[in-house]
Amino acid sequence: MSTPISGSASYCSGAQFLVRFDVRTVAECLSDNDVPLDESSVATNTKLVSLLKGSSGKLEAAALLGGKYTPTDLAALTGNMAEWIADIVADLAAPKVLGRRFIEFPDFAERLKEAEGVLSALAEGRLIFGLQEVIDAGVMDDTIESADVVEERNMITLQAGRYFGRRANRVVFP
Repeated sequence: MSTPISGSASYCSGAQFLVRFDVRTVAECLSDNDVPLDESSVATNTKLVSLLKGSSGKLEAAALLGGKYTPTDLAALTGNMAEWIADIVADLAAPKVLGRRFIEFPDFAERLKEAEGVLSALAEGRLIFGLQEVIDAGVMDDTIESADVVEERNMITLQAGRYFGRRANRVVFP
């Protein structure tokens, strides 16, 4: 049996969503009748919370690809990175919220395209979130040994050179 891996909360709260989008429009779109929701209850509305969780799942699907991140890593981000994640989730959820009433906001296509582009870049490893372990994993730390270093080590293959033959990483004397 497979082990599900997912966070339990959205990476963008209802209150964070309302910082990015007009509460009046969202209150109208979340209502299933012609009466807009009370603006004080919009941030905790179950429909909004569900749409934000769905968009957070889409973010996780891209971020977890390749094993770079876990839901715990994403939830642990703070400051600018946490706000960036909230931006991405809000931009992914907004067309769903507004689409409930077939409303388009002026720049929804560009914002959605940018959010989708970020998800693609995360999945391909072209963008990362600010976790030190992920940053360190992306730094190549290879060293190329020179022939002099190999000779100085004087290991068994050098000592038993007649038996093993000359190695490619040894100094060649004329």
